[in-house]
Amino acid sequence: VGTTVKHTWKSLITIGKAKEGLHADVQQHLKYVQRRSPFQYLRFHGIFDDGMMVYHEDEAGQSRYNFRYVDQLFDFLLSIGLKPFIELGFMPSALASDPDQTVFYRASYTSPPKSVDRWCELVERLIRHCMNRYGAAEVESWKFEFWNEPEFHIFWPASQDEYRALYLRTYQTVKRISQSLQIGAPGRIITVDSVSIVKDFFEFCRHHACQPDFIPLHFYPHERIEDMVNAEFIGQMLDTDPYYQLLEEFGGISPNPDFLKERLNAELELLAAYGLSCCEIYLTEWNSTAYHRELTNDTVYKAAYIVKNLLDNLDVIHGFGYWVLSDNIEETFPSRELFHGGLGLIAQYG
Repeated sequence: VGTTVKHTWKSLITIGKAKEGLHADVQQHLKYVQRRSPFQYLRFHGIFDDGMMVYHEDEAGQSRYNFRYVDQLFDFLLSIGLKPFIELGFMPSALASDPDQTVFYRASYTSPPKSVDRWCELVERLIRHCMNRYGAAEVESWKFEFWNEPEFHIFWPASQDEYRALYLRTYQTVKRISQSLQIGAPGRIITVDSVSIVKDFFEFCRHHACQPDFIPLHFYPHERIEDMVNAEFIGQMLDTDPYYQLLEEFGGISPNPDFLKERLNAELELLAAYGLSCCEIYLTEWNSTAYHRELTNDTVYKAAYIVKNLLDNLDVIHGFGYWVLSDNIEETFPSRELFHGGLGLIAQYG
């Protein structure tokens, strides 16, 4: 008996931050890929970054909202057949409890909100605005990934209890608007030993009736990634130059050709143990490296790596969001070199 091939690798593609989706070169790259190999969703983070100018507080301390850039981005995506796959994060600086906690060259604010009520109002305003503009049925077909990689201090400097509490309030806010809206968490890197975080998170969800609608996962095949991903190292890695010493410390490409298959199988078993086999599972970030100056990214090795891993894991999950589509990503200082080892499938200038 044959099996229908669903080609779930085509359900999801990614860019870095929401604001990058308004840049002319990234829009050209998105149009290019949609003409030749159309995807269903575009995943990105930074919808509330200061560059999107969504949230502001006036002199009296009152919240002010502006969805002009959000409208421009979503109008464009829908016009080329892409649905938003929105990460709810990071924090607007005006709402951050600690504005000194940032990540990336073009800063994103990572601390929890100074007011959870205002955060929930921001999320609600965004969703209701989109429903008014695009219709409830359309927005209910989108996906909302809650704040990524809470296992790392660089992305979530607060406690896991605070993460779970903010997730619960966000979940309740989203579901109060519509039970059909889809929210997923916790978006962790599956090459990191974070079983205790997973256990606590899903037990919390069961106890508080806030089980996610889908499970986002990230994958970067670095055996020592727990040692590497900390504030000091990431701060160096995302700085300007030089990169060569850091590349040696980072360990380069994993020697294990089956790393993704092994980790995905282990993750599926883990989720089954928590009764979550019914949830859709998406790799919302994956690559052969997390390093923005890994020169194998600009060789035919990358094409072979992608195809081999998609064939090994064909349709075992609901989406493979390769991180990222375009080299024009503002997490690091840009390179003058055309081929500089950027993470994108498409280099600068297309």
